[in-house]
Amino acid sequence: MIATAKAEHLLLSEALVKLGDLPLARIRTDPAPGTATEEDALRLADADDKHLCELIDGILVEKTVGWKESFLAVLVATHLNTFILPRKLGMVFGADGLIRIFPEQIRIPDVAFISRDRFPAGDPEQGIWAYGFDLAIEVISPGNSKVEMARKLIDYFSAGAKSVWYIYPKTKTVLVYRDAATFVTLQETDTLDAGADYANAVLPGFTLNLQEYFANVV
Repeated sequence: MIATAKAEHLLLSEALVKLGDLPLARIRTDPAPGTATEEDALRLADADDKHLCELIDGILVEKTVGWKESFLAVLVATHLNTFILPRKLGMVFGADGLIRIFPEQIRIPDVAFISRDRFPAGDPEQGIWAYGFDLAIEVISPGNSKVEMARKLIDYFSAGAKSVWYIYPKTKTVLVYRDAATFVTLQETDTLDAGADYANAVLPGFTLNLQEYFANVV
């Protein structure tokens, strides 16, 4: 059963303090900030004019992504699936996958990997994944703020993620985090090794040639 958040109406200025310096256009005002629930996030995701929103402290925040960021997210997911599926290691979610990280807290990574040992017995709850994840990947767009992405790191690792990758299309770099404060910066000429210590060995054997990866972007 989906829990219902305690209603606490917030002014937009108060919502911005909680969320960081986000563009106001990304904060939905219906339902009012502070009162939104998981049902609201599901309703918007299933609507004809689909809106993907994260739920943060009772506030619905729309995902932001451009065509370049979308392409890079799909491309890294393709590379992951090519490695993961033949080995039956787990599942890869795209940006439509709502993930409950804590009660009434929903995040939507651009890409997420869930190892097989996290799968629940029987038929999992539909709509929102609530069984943990190993890797979260975000392709950073101009609409993402530093404060927003810093909080996401804390949320992801607090929820049990082993590694988080932040991909920056503009600079063609990837920040690979092993916790919310420890990361390495990989340049376009590097290879991302998901089995390395700096990635907490989240996927031993998986590598991504970043020069080839970024070369696909127009």
